[in-house]
Amino acid sequence: MKSKFVLASAVCAMAALVQASAVESANTFGVMCISDSGDTDTIIGIPWVDVGSTGDANTIHVTNIVCSTGLTTGDLIYWWDASAAEPGYRAWALKAGGYWEPTTVTIVGADDKPSAVAAESNKSLARGNAIILHRQAPKTGDTPNPIYIYGQYYTGSTAATSPITGPTVVEGGYTAPIYNLVASPATTNVDLNVSGLITGVLNANDTIIIGLKTYSYDASEEKWGYRTRVNGRWGAWSYNVEIPAGHGFWYKSKGGSPTFNW
Repeated sequence: MKSKFVLASAVCAMAALVQASAVESANTFGVMCISDSGDTDTIIGIPWVDVGSTGDANTIHVTNIVCSTGLTTGDLIYWWDASAAEPGYRAWALKAGGYWEPTTVTIVGADDKPSAVAAESNKSLARGNAIILHRQAPKTGDTPNPIYIYGQYYTGSTAATSPITGPTVVEGGYTAPIYNLVASPATTNVDLNVSGLITGVLNANDTIIIGLKTYSYDASEEKWGYRTRVNGRWGAWSYNVEIPAGHGFWYKSKGGSPTFNW
């Protein structure tokens, strides 16, 4: 199914008109408005590539992902760099001119000493990665400020996957859960229980955290879902669970090491 995109010469300037101006297109660029609960931090999935990309180019610059529309100077984008010599978050700050600029964050290294680390000015991420948008003013009154992301529809052949890292047993036999930051690169909502989406080892104690919602794995039915507690008792399972388009999430592994096949 084709997704809806906006044709515009100035993408961010058109962001507020997306739903009114959206047209069907299989190879263009567009804007997506991400709904949220008004939280300060929102995990954003990366569904697109840089505008102007050709062939099998599968990445987008961090500074090109989030429109400044509706945001506040000083808002931050965070990305978790797990492969660096000093793993930790990297950050970009929104400047008064409406552009994103690398900034420094303090991380604690293996020697337990804090150090300031700056983000790369030209950092690119592949589809299926996730970033965290930290807003200083996520709400205006009772209405959350919208978040707009933009880019170009991907027409290459590289499939996006998200392998999950499972926990290891630490000293004393205690198994500490591992949190994985995961993102859907889809431009439509994704059913968590669609066949083939999640393959590999799952654990009945694993959970998926999307915003304020937590989904668990029902091993007896081999499905993801949730139960509501009423009057001290757990109700029946509901398996109607989705990952909203443009959103990322935390996968909390207590033994599972599956792979998401987007």
